[in-house]
Amino acid sequence: MFGSEIVFSLLQTIINMIVFILICNRIYPFIIHWSSYRRKVIIGFLFGIASLISLKFPIVAQKGILVNLNDVLAGMSGFLGGPIAGAITFTMAASYRAMLGGIGAVAGIGVMLVAAFIGALLHLYMRGKGFPSMRRLWMPVMFGVIIAIDSFAWTLLFPVRVRLELLHDYAIPFFTLYPLSAVVFYYLMAEEWYSLLHKRNTSLSFQTVQARLERQAAKGRPFSLVVMNIDQFKAVNEMYGFSFGDELLEEVRKRLNALLPEQGWSARINGDEYLLSLPIADRKDALQWLENAKKELTSPYTVKPDGKLVHLSFSTGLALSENNEIPVEELLRQADMALKDAKTRGLNMISPYEQRMTERLKQRTLLEEELRFALERKQLSLHFQPQFELKSGKLKGFEALLRWHHPELGAVSPDEFIPIAEETGLIVPIGQWVLRSACETMQRILPLCPSSTIGVNISALQLIPEQFPDMVLETAMLTGLPLDRLELELTESELMTSLDSAQEQLTRLSEAGVRLALDDFGVGYSSLNYLRKLPFHRVKIDRSFIQDIGTSKDDELAEAIIRLVRQLHLDVVAEGLESYDQLMRLQEWGCDIAQGYLLGRPMPESELHAFIARNTTSFSEA
Repeated sequence: MFGSEIVFSLLQTIINMIVFILICNRIYPFIIHWSSYRRKVIIGFLFGIASLISLKFPIVAQKGILVNLNDVLAGMSGFLGGPIAGAITFTMAASYRAMLGGIGAVAGIGVMLVAAFIGALLHLYMRGKGFPSMRRLWMPVMFGVIIAIDSFAWTLLFPVRVRLELLHDYAIPFFTLYPLSAVVFYYLMAEEWYSLLHKRNTSLSFQTVQARLERQAAKGRPFSLVVMNIDQFKAVNEMYGFSFGDELLEEVRKRLNALLPEQGWSARINGDEYLLSLPIADRKDALQWLENAKKELTSPYTVKPDGKLVHLSFSTGLALSENNEIPVEELLRQADMALKDAKTRGLNMISPYEQRMTERLKQRTLLEEELRFALERKQLSLHFQPQFELKSGKLKGFEALLRWHHPELGAVSPDEFIPIAEETGLIVPIGQWVLRSACETMQRILPLCPSSTIGVNISALQLIPEQFPDMVLETAMLTGLPLDRLELELTESELMTSLDSAQEQLTRLSEAGVRLALDDFGVGYSSLNYLRKLPFHRVKIDRSFIQDIGTSKDDELAEAIIRLVRQLHLDVVAEGLESYDQLMRLQEWGCDIAQGYLLGRPMPESELHAFIARNTTSFSEA
């Protein structure tokens, strides 16, 4: 049997496997909340059953030599479920293949063993490296080719004549259909199961939680309802892979349960979202408990087996059931509305429900809808705030600041629309436009101030794709801007969940010549850790330290931060400079660069030429 008959038979086997997998996918939601270990066991058994079905419909190449998809199934089991799943599938399939016997039994078992082993190795490798979208496209194809090579390598056990016939009849079908079947099995199982795990589990778990809340409310005792969401958890999954994310969620669950008061309980209701019931009737006491709990929940997580250190923050909504007059459904709505309010205020915020939130939510929904069209409708623009060297008083560069002017809503504050852009993912296309526009502007004004730089703010979501450094370098090349004139600014909060990925991305950019700045220094969790691991050139001190100069006891802290950064041989930039007293103190402390309303407000490009002409001499000379 060869040619079209072989292809038809293998395709028929693939179709049988697809039907089986689709049936399994309907069952899987019922065990979606099991531990990671149990899910891997299930993957192993399901692929094992699929292997047994495949062996029921083999292609007989020679007496005792069977051609089927067991090799791919064993490999994909190890690939998707790791060593545990691969071992289970191999044991089931190999046992049945040994029972069938024939001259091809040893080779068939050997192929499955090697395929499962390679799949498990790739699973462990991808667990540590993450699994971005491009790898999800070509990795299954490559894996199918490897299994095809593995299959033909074992034909060395056969007589020469049999081996040559197998190569002649099966080489093209194997190297075509094995990669195809690997892709099909991967997308049918991995993609859909991960989708179920992180998106579709809401209704099932939510119904269970709602029933429990209704039983609790029926007892007539007041309680606090909390909905807690991990900020930017999607970035963790994209960078490190879903298995890593599962382990991290398990660590969060353990910490959360250890913190719960007696008679309190928690449930994960939507992938990265938790619902908590607290036996606390007073709002002030509930807020105090949440503040204390967050200190523990935001401490760094070390996820095994790779030992990666991850920082998390949580947006939290709170609603109180003070009596039986509020239905559980309404209480859940209030907590969810409070959570959305917390997200609009930034990362790691807590919001108790208030009546006014209904209007604020309507306003936010309107902004989100309008923001989706702001870029194509050319409502976005850039303003540029100047930066001056304090020692010489010379103009050293500009920071590009995004502005949104809506024809009906007017000027919308960046504090309002930037969080919405990040939450919806719109920050990625908007960020690309900002980078390109800022580079084009800087290239036009560079002849007037050749030693200046342009600072562009970067979101953590932009750092996720592996192609981000290439995109930055290509943008600079297309606009003609020298790389050392471009400075990318990142805040500590942006780096909290992406330190390992950011280190690789930013190192590539730094080695290419792009300058890097750590923004809002001093208000994050582990600033010195970022300075130690990431290749920054500048540190921008948060404006809160600058604005209190001369009016607060924090002067010594601001001075200490400046001296510390200078000892690390990094430039220090002070943001929010507004008075001459602040200017004199910063010069005295050795601060390198400053920006603020005292030196210049953000301005459109149309005003830059005149501003640069007025500031060709230093402000100290003027």
